[in-house]
Amino acid sequence: MYKVVYLLMSINTTIFALIVGINNSYLALKTGLSELESLVQQKLLITTGLTLDKKEMKKQLALLAARIAGALHSLADESNNNELMKQVNFTAAKIGRMRDN
Repeated sequence: MYKVVYLLMSINTTIFALIVGINNSYLALKTGLSELESLVQQKLLITTGLTLDKKEMKKQLALLAARIAGALHSLADESNNNELMKQVNFTAAKIGRMRDN
């Protein structure tokens, strides 16, 4: 709605410029919309950055968890604990495909 009002006023600036109060409102609206658009763009960039950070952190966590699972698997093998070996048989790719909750 604000953009429609702004567009209407922009098209008719010569008419509205003659009325000081309306012209001041138009300039305030123009400034406010510009600031709002800038904030929206910043928010979009921040959200995208968080998504990329989350993916990278998930990848690093999967690699670390796979190393720990591998160490536990070796320990279970040395101690002949077949049940533990089955429970910690994970790869980094398999861990990475697990869902977030």
